Amino acid sequence: MAHYLDPKNDLTFKRVFGEHKHLCMSLINNVLPLEKPIVSIEYQTGELLPVLTEINESTKEIPAELLGNEYIREAVGYMERSAYSREELDRYYQWRIDTMTSTAMLENAEAKGKEEGRAEGREEERQKANMEREKDRKNTALKMIEDGMSIENIIKYTALTAEQIEQLIK
Repeated sequence: MAHYLDPKNDLTFKRVFGEHKHLCMSLINNVLPLEKPIVSIEYQTGELLPVLTEINESTKEIPAELLGNEYIREAVGYMERSAYSREELDRYYQWRIDTMTSTAMLENAEAKGKEEGRAEGREEERQKANMEREKDRKNTALKMIEDGMSIENIIKYTALTAEQIEQLIK
């Protein structure tokens, strides 16, 4: 027995109406209350049809008033030939779940990697800034030594230790 899927987002519906624009136009013209019939369509962004409220996932039979149209009957014929078995649907749904899971895992790993990279970059910048401050303090201490300032004052103004200042003097 053939299984019809939700015509708002399923594979079979998109296959039939995506490959047969005349059937899509006929369906829209017969289902929607339009002042002028649609005479041409262009598919965009991968979607084939706007949301239809008259036919949905709970529809078991095509409404009789739609079957009065030859194009609708033709579309139903294509849908019956293109319908999937329960096993095929289960494999398709499992593939979708697996694909979405893999995508989510990759996106999470990418976000985690970016955050780790930013954290490493911040730490490297902190270390670099600390090294620059240390270098500046030592340069200031060297100038103070050259000017004959006492070790106590150099320690007071540069926050270097006595040992660090002794190393600079040597």
